[in-house]
Amino acid sequence: MNLIGNEKILVIQTAYLGDLAMTLPMIQLLKKNKPKVTIDIICLPDTSKLIENNIYLNQVIVYDKRKTERGLIATLKLIKRLKKNNYDCAIIPHPSVRSALIGLLSKIKIRIGFEKSAGKILFTNILSFNNYQHEIERNISLLSELNIFPIKKETSEYFPSDKEKLTIEKIISENISKSIGIITIAPGSVWNTKRWMPERFAEVVNNLIQKNYLVFAIGAESDKSIGDKISKNISSSKFINLIGKLSLLESIELIKKSTLLISNDSGPLHISSGVNTPVVGIYGPTDPKFGFWPYGANDEIIETNNLECRPCGMHGGDKCPIGTWECMEKITPQKVLIGVEKILLKK
Repeated sequence: MNLIGNEKILVIQTAYLGDLAMTLPMIQLLKKNKPKVTIDIICLPDTSKLIENNIYLNQVIVYDKRKTERGLIATLKLIKRLKKNNYDCAIIPHPSVRSALIGLLSKIKIRIGFEKSAGKILFTNILSFNNYQHEIERNISLLSELNIFPIKKETSEYFPSDKEKLTIEKIISENISKSIGIITIAPGSVWNTKRWMPERFAEVVNNLIQKNYLVFAIGAESDKSIGDKISKNISSSKFINLIGKLSLLESIELIKKSTLLISNDSGPLHISSGVNTPVVGIYGPTDPKFGFWPYGANDEIIETNNLECRPCGMHGGDKCPIGTWECMEKITPQKVLIGVEKILLKK
């Protein structure tokens, strides 16, 4: 499909935070190449906070498929609304049947997606899925059907408000005294098996505090219990637990101001490259080589190799399938600190 330039395009990405973060470079590249196109996106309520103030998007359509808009009736209401927008093209990186069906029933003539999608039969344009390509690059490859190709590495952009920037500046200025830098940790995850142990995060934090770093913890409201467990093992005022206290864009601004981020395989890890902050990524049940490695130039991956049971899935789970959780048990604080030191030596 050759774009004239004034088309209306719908992107459907109703997966998790990290998935949306890795979809944004595709949207940016599309808009930069065809500035007159109108781009709308469907996403979840929680992830929509990632794209507040986004200059590349026309409309964010929030679809609460897991709670208030579950079921057929709610989906049909959404489709009725989408029909009125008369989209010319749908780009659907999300691999579910429902996402593909929404594109079809909304009467969108061009529907682009991957062969790996459970609803691929409903697409007009189907692309191969390279298991070993980074997710950002895979998503960008969908634009080849619109004759758009990247000429350089594209990372996600975020747009915190002036108020959100000032909030972070104030928090830092009130606490930075006599510290040599800021390190942020993101100890949460939607999936239980992807959460490295709070007491080990605490051991890493205590080591960093001894080296005179100011350490912040960030995360969603649902991660508060993790932050509390970490806090119980730290007595220094140089550790500030902000889990559940910041907006998503405030958290991103804090990551941007940090020397580095230490994160489980979760949304913050995939956000960090967009603000040029290196990350020490902790991978337990998941394997970064399937397209979900940190995308920055100086990142470090901490993982347990040579386990027959790993990976046990693309996205982790609530329980270890064999009951050992060996993939995380073998990641010691010392291994994470070695990753930190490698990044610091590059700076």
